[in-house]
Amino acid sequence: MRQLFTPSIFIFVFSFFFNPGYSQVTFSDNFDSYNAGDFLCVVNPKWKTWDNKPGTATDTKIVNTRAASGNNSIFIASTLASGGPVDIILPFGNRYNTGLFTIEWKMYIEKGKTGYFNFQGNTTPGVLWTLNAFLRENNTLDLTNSANARLFSTSYPTDEWFTFGMEINLSSNNWKVLINGECVGAFKNSNNLLASLNLYPTDASSAFYCDDFSFSYNPVAPQILNDLAVDNIVWDNISFTGTEDNFSFSVSNLGLENILELELEATNNGVPVALDLTGVELASGETQTISTTAPITLNAGSNNLKVSVISVNGMPGDEEVCNNATEYKLEGVTPAPNKGVLVEEATGTWCPWCPRGAVYLDLLSKKYNKRYIPVAVHNNDPMAVAAYDALIRSTPGFSGFPSVVLNRTAVTDPSTSEFPFLQRIAETAPAYFTTGAKFDPATRVLDVSVITTFQANNSKPMWINMVLAEDKVRGTGSGYNQANAYAGGGAGPMGGYELLPSPVPAAQMVYDHVGRVITGLTKTNENSIEGTFAEGESVTKSFSFTIPAGMNIDNFQIIPILLSADGYENAAIASYPEAVSNGYVNAENVIVHDAVKAYPNPAQDLVYVDFSVKSASDVSIELMDITGALVATKLVTGLQGDYTIPMSTVSLQPGMYLLNVRTQNETVTRKIFVTK
Repeated sequence: MRQLFTPSIFIFVFSFFFNPGYSQVTFSDNFDSYNAGDFLCVVNPKWKTWDNKPGTATDTKIVNTRAASGNNSIFIASTLASGGPVDIILPFGNRYNTGLFTIEWKMYIEKGKTGYFNFQGNTTPGVLWTLNAFLRENNTLDLTNSANARLFSTSYPTDEWFTFGMEINLSSNNWKVLINGECVGAFKNSNNLLASLNLYPTDASSAFYCDDFSFSYNPVAPQILNDLAVDNIVWDNISFTGTEDNFSFSVSNLGLENILELELEATNNGVPVALDLTGVELASGETQTISTTAPITLNAGSNNLKVSVISVNGMPGDEEVCNNATEYKLEGVTPAPNKGVLVEEATGTWCPWCPRGAVYLDLLSKKYNKRYIPVAVHNNDPMAVAAYDALIRSTPGFSGFPSVVLNRTAVTDPSTSEFPFLQRIAETAPAYFTTGAKFDPATRVLDVSVITTFQANNSKPMWINMVLAEDKVRGTGSGYNQANAYAGGGAGPMGGYELLPSPVPAAQMVYDHVGRVITGLTKTNENSIEGTFAEGESVTKSFSFTIPAGMNIDNFQIIPILLSADGYENAAIASYPEAVSNGYVNAENVIVHDAVKAYPNPAQDLVYVDFSVKSASDVSIELMDITGALVATKLVTGLQGDYTIPMSTVSLQPGMYLLNVRTQNETVTRKIFVTK
C-alpha cells in the first residue's frame, strides 16, 4: 500500500527526533479477504467498537455494493437524528506524542450526504477528541479539536472515491492534510496526541463508504532547516452576512533556523486583505498570532479566507511547501427576520461531560445574542423539572448527556451546535413576539404578556409554549456539586473546567440558563392563536406564574415558543428587566377579527370599514401605503358594538394600501386597492 510520505521529504532533513519508548508500527486492511455481511470487528479483531461489543449494533458489516479496490468496503451510515449506533475504532497501537504518523484511506460520499470521523488522543475512547472531521453537504471538510478550535478547512469531491490522508509530525506539531495524494494544507494542533481513529455517523444525513486503510508510525521524526508554517485562521465574530471584522492566523517557525524576515499574503475570495508584518521575527519553535489590519465584510454564501507564504528570509517560500498556505471556508448566512433558534440542553450535575454543554451554551448565546436561545434542562439534580426533562429525553434520536435539541427536532452535541443553528436561523418564521411583564413581590406572581405579530398571512392554528429560565443559580447541597471529566486537563481545555477539580464544589458553581418553568406544551383556550391573520396583524396572550421563594426574578429569562401541528415555528427571549421595560399589555381582544371588512374593494373615492368591538374602546382606523407611510387616519372614541366608518380615498394614488383597525392592545389589518 502506497504511503503518504516519500523519500523526497528527507532532502531537507537536518536532524531527527527519536523517542526510544515507541517502536515502528504498520497496518493495512482492504476488506477483500472477508465476506459481505461479516461483522468487521469479528473477522478482524484489530478493529474495535466504541463499547467493545463486536458483532452487535455498534459494529459495521462488510459490503460489496461499492469498493475502491477489489470487491469489498465498509459502509458507515445512520437513520437516527442523533447518529449511530455504528461506532468503529481503529487503535493505532499506542498513545503517541512524538514521532511521525501517517494514515490514509479511501472514502465515497454521495452528493447530499455527509461524513464524520475523529482521532482519539487516549487509548481509552471518549477521553480526548484530538481531531474532529466534518465532511459537510456543501463539499466542505472542516477540522476542529476538542476545544472547538477550527484547525483547517478545505473541499472534498463527492460521488467518487477519493483518498484522505494525513502526515503528522508529532515532534514538531505539523499536521498535513492530503486529498488524493496532494497536500492541501497543514496546521498545528493544541491536542498534539494520537491513539485511534473513530468512524461514526453523526445523524440521519451521514452515509459514507471507506476502503483501503493503512497507517504507519515511526519514532524517528524529521526536522528541516527552513520551515515557516501558517495555520489556524480564526474568525471570532458571527457568521451573518454583512458582518465586518478582522481575522487572525498563526505563524510558526518549525525549522531549525531563526526567521528574521517574512512576506505573507492574505485574501478573501481572492481579494487581498491588508497585513502589517513590520518587526515580526520568529525564533526556532516560536509561534505568533497575526491579525489583518483591515476588516473584511462577510459575503452571502462562500467566503474563502486564505493566507500564503510568499518569502522567508528573503528567499521565495521555504523547504516545506505543504504548510505554506492555509484556508478557512466560512459560509455567510443571512438570518430570517425576527427568527430565533431554541437550543435546549440535556444536562445534570451528576454528568461528568456536561460542563461542555454549559461552556458552549454560554459561548454561542453570547455570540448570537437573542438568536441562539439557550435553556439548560436538568436531569436528576436539584434543578430538574420533571416534565421538561421528560420532554427533552423523549426527542427522537436522543441518546445521552450532554446533548442539545434544536427547535425540538435535531439532536446534536453542544460543541457542534453552531452549524445546525446557522442552517435553521435562515428559515422564515410566520410571526414574532414582543414580551412584557410585571411582578408582584408580595404574592410573587409574575404576569407576562406576549404579543404575536404575523409576518405573513396565516390561518394555521398555533399556540404558545412558555419557558422561564434563570441565570446565576447557586446551591449549597451536594446535589449542586458538578461532576467534571475535564479536571486535570487530560481531556483538553474546556472553558476553565480543566483547572477545576471533580466534582466542582457547589460553592464554586454558578449555573446559567436553568429551565425553571414550562407550560403550554399542548393547545388550550388560554394559549391558542386561532383565526385568519393578515401580515402585520397581532394578537396578545397573557400568562401568570407564581415564582417560588429563593428564585431571583431579576435573573429570569422569559421565552415564548410558537408551536403548531407542524412543530416548532419560532421563539424569542427577553430578560425580566427587558420585559418590564417593554410594558405589560392587557391581553383581552376587543376587536372581532372576522367582522373587519372593507368595501368596495377596489375603491375609487370612498371605502367603508365594518368592524365590531366587544367592550368600550378607542379605535383608530389607518390607511398606509406600501412604504409604511400613514396617508389617512380617523380616531373614534368609546365605541362598543357594530360600526361602519367611511374613509375617503379621493386624494390617494392608485395602488395597494393597508387598512389597520387598531386598539391599544391589538391591530387587525386588511389590504385594499384604490383605482381611478
